Amino acid sequence: MVNSNARAALITLCLSLLLVTVECYPCTSFCLHSDNRPIVGKNFDWSTGVGLVIVNKRGLQKVAAQYRNEAYGKPAHWESKFGSVTFNQFGREFPMGGINEAGLVVELLMLAESEYPDPDSRPSISMLQWVQYQLDNFRTTREVIESDSHLRIFPPLLGPGVHYFVSDREGNCASIEFLGGKAVWHAGKSLPVRVLTNRTYEDSLRAWGKNKQSHSNRSYGAGRFVRAAELLGNYYGNKGEGPVEYAFSILENVSQGSFTKWSLVYDIASLTVYFRTSSKEKVRYVSLRSFDLSCESPVLVLDVNRGLQGNVGNMFTQYTKKINRLLVQGAFGGMSFGTVERQKVLDLITAYPQASICHPRR
Repeated sequence: MVNSNARAALITLCLSLLLVTVECYPCTSFCLHSDNRPIVGKNFDWSTGVGLVIVNKRGLQKVAAQYRNEAYGKPAHWESKFGSVTFNQFGREFPMGGINEAGLVVELLMLAESEYPDPDSRPSISMLQWVQYQLDNFRTTREVIESDSHLRIFPPLLGPGVHYFVSDREGNCASIEFLGGKAVWHAGKSLPVRVLTNRTYEDSLRAWGKNKQSHSNRSYGAGRFVRAAELLGNYYGNKGEGPVEYAFSILENVSQGSFTKWSLVYDIASLTVYFRTSSKEKVRYVSLRSFDLSCESPVLVLDVNRGLQGNVGNMFTQYTKKINRLLVQGAFGGMSFGTVERQKVLDLITAYPQASICHPRR
């Protein structure tokens, strides 16, 4: 039998190995405001488009998927305060992004320059599960930023790190990065352009400034940031198109062709997320208000590539370990490492969510 330390180590290794292949696949995220209605857009660019939309529950007691040693430290413990809808590729509890019932949106994007802090007294968590932790616990962008004082991300064993784009119901947005071992965030006046791609925010902002001076439509290495920024500015001057539709048009403009697997638009005020995929281009949408988010009710999932359109809130099915396993198998794709190790990793990630304990609130 594999002990708990070895189990967590394999999970951590698996997630790190999966992320190593994404360095060449860029993503784009942004936030626009329309009459105090914050809208967040995200292109997920990757080598494979498999994924689940998952309805996560409040009242679940969780322990971060990691192990106790010098490199990682003690794992984070928490109980989910909010339900959420997330988009997952590497198994349940390890989302690429999502929205919670308080109106908080968190999305991650690859950032090669990421450097995470050395071990200290703070409990730690992986860079994917960090997203779920924030959605489980917080209402506002400020709370997410402040969580750095009591939570530490441990570095991936292999491959690049990530940075995050966060927005809340009040329309506050932030970029959160880990550079030189410290958290670096931009919000309010230090976030004049509400866009994030795959360069540090400071680098992107400099490119945007040069673009404004030269009146060019492109800027080397930061073209998507500049284009998205220009398109956001154009919307505020011409509101002939609805904000959700316009957000999709921005995502189409900065698309990376066949590498753009998912395009997501969050309408925070209505707690609704709209999405389309490269394999199924018709727009689907779902509202958190469609679901019972208490942990006493079943966790629900939907294949992100299922051939549907319109409101898909009643098309979700009950989560099972088998569904989780098929998801992770699809995410592994052509990953090559030993057959025995592969089987163990699949087994462990598949089973990991079962460790959560339901504490229903009365």
